[in-house]
Amino acid sequence: MNESPSYYAIIPAGVRYDKQLPQGAKLLYSEITALSSKSGYCWASDQYFMTLYEVGQTTIQRWLRALEDSRYIERHVKYKDGTKEIEKRYIKIRTDPMPKNGNTYSQKRVYPMPKNGQENNTSINKNIRASSTLESDFEKLWKLYPKKIGKKPALAAYKRVMSRKKNPATNRQIQDGIVAYRQLIKSKGTEKRFVKDGSTFFNQEAWNDYLEVVKEERNEQEARKPKFDPKKTAIAMYIDYNSPDRVLEEIQAQGIPINPEDAKRYIAEYDEGRQQA
Repeated sequence: MNESPSYYAIIPAGVRYDKQLPQGAKLLYSEITALSSKSGYCWASDQYFMTLYEVGQTTIQRWLRALEDSRYIERHVKYKDGTKEIEKRYIKIRTDPMPKNGNTYSQKRVYPMPKNGQENNTSINKNIRASSTLESDFEKLWKLYPKKIGKKPALAAYKRVMSRKKNPATNRQIQDGIVAYRQLIKSKGTEKRFVKDGSTFFNQEAWNDYLEVVKEERNEQEARKPKFDPKKTAIAMYIDYNSPDRVLEEIQAQGIPINPEDAKRYIAEYDEGRQQA
């Protein structure tokens, strides 16, 4: 169905300042509010959001799951009568009451303030060291990325995903995602102007998408590879060497996964077939 978003989109403070939510999830939430009808339901499909934000379905599903886990939305599925076939999926904005202080987080101080500045200084120094390490790690990833545009927002996004408490990213994930994206660009011959800016890649946490794409392509390539056939291999070796003993020696020397007794049988059957012919 065609979606008709309203002119305004809403991001309440609880969503806006939730540090555990990906930035993309916050934008998605605002779009859901714009698309929601008076009853508070949004019927937009994954494809609609994928086209809007130029990301894959994995990313959209991750954003939706983050919003759902944080109790900002509910997702419901309507099945066709008498079947398990999905007819519609709709998203509902949750209207749970806000806490009395108007925030989704508590302002109560859990620990008393230290009597002197020593503990504060220790905490500050730790934060400085952590920030320095993040920036150093980011520089390595940035050198690897193919289109170095938007470094400052990319760094901010990197720090955010690395520091969040729930499902933080890892340098290995991001590195593998960048490598996968570079491979995809090379294999498809993508023009430089169509490559994502660095800031876009990091803000959208796009490394997850490209890891999935490369994984799918690798699985397809593996499926297309001819499967190892021990009988054909043994016979081919016999034709080359013209000696059953030599075939058995090579099987053992090269570690070819063929049972020697099976190899003898394959060769005997091959010789018998030639004699009958």
